[in-house]
Amino acid sequence: MKKVIFALFIGAFALYSCSKDETSTTADLQEVSVSSVPSSISTYIVENYPDAEISRILKMSNSDTTYAVTLNTSELLAFDGNGLHMGHGEPGLDCDSIGGHHGDSLGGHHGDSTGGHHGGGHHGGGHHGGGHHGGGNPGGISLDSIPAAIAEFVSVNYSGYTIHHAWNDTLCQFGTVIEVMIDSPQTGHMKLVFNSSGVFLAIAGRIEYTELPETVSAAIADNYSSYTPRYRAEVFTLADGSKQYKVFLLLGTTRISVVLNEEGVVVCEQ
Repeated sequence: MKKVIFALFIGAFALYSCSKDETSTTADLQEVSVSSVPSSISTYIVENYPDAEISRILKMSNSDTTYAVTLNTSELLAFDGNGLHMGHGEPGLDCDSIGGHHGDSLGGHHGDSTGGHHGGGHHGGGHHGGGHHGGGNPGGISLDSIPAAIAEFVSVNYSGYTIHHAWNDTLCQFGTVIEVMIDSPQTGHMKLVFNSSGVFLAIAGRIEYTELPETVSAAIADNYSSYTPRYRAEVFTLADGSKQYKVFLLLGTTRISVVLNEEGVVVCEQ
C-alpha cells in the first residue's frame, strides 16, 4: 500500500512542480521548510547522501507518505510523518531543468540542519553553497549552456537518457568539473562527470560503506581511525575502466571526503 501511495505522491509532486508558476496547486500539497519537519529527515540525508542537500520539501495530507524531499542532485526521497525513510523515486520531476524553485534560476536549495557537506546551516552553504534563501546553487548550469561535447556524448552513449540537471563543481581528483545528471524512464538516473571542455571523466554512483573493497575500508581504518565514516560512499568508474572511491568522514563537526583508488592508496582529500 505504501508503494502505491508513494507512486501517487510522486505523480502529484510532478504536477505541483510543473504548475509552480500558476496561482493554485493541488490542495493536499504544501511546500514546507527544513526546520518544520522531523530532524530525522536531515539526519538520514547527512548519513546516506553526504554530498547532497535538500532542495525542496513537499508535505502531503492524509497519506502514509507525508514528505517528499528533492535533493540538489535531483534525487527524490519519501518519508512518513515521523521522518522515517520509506523509499525513493526517480529524479527529473521538476520542470526547471536545473532544479530551481520560486524564480531562482540557479537552483536554490537549503543546507541541511548541520550545514551540509561543507557547512553553512539551514539558510546557506551545503555542498554547493548559497542555500535556498542565500543565492541558490552558484554552480548550476542551464541545459542550453552545456558544452556541445557533453550533449553529444550522452546522445551517442546513453540512448534514451535525458539530461536533467547539470552543475559546476570541484573534485579533488579531477579539479574543476561539470557534473551531469541524466535519467531514463526504463533504467533510472546516472551521474556523469566531465572536465570543463566536455571530455568524459567518470560515471559516479552511490554505494554503501560496507560495499567498499577491503583494501579501501582497511586504508580508511588505518589512516583515519579517529573519524566516523558516513553510511554511504561514492564510486567513480573512470574512462579507462578503473575505479576510485570517495569516502565521507566525520570527526566532531569536521567533515572531510577522501578519494582512494582500488588498491586503497589515497588519491586526494577534500
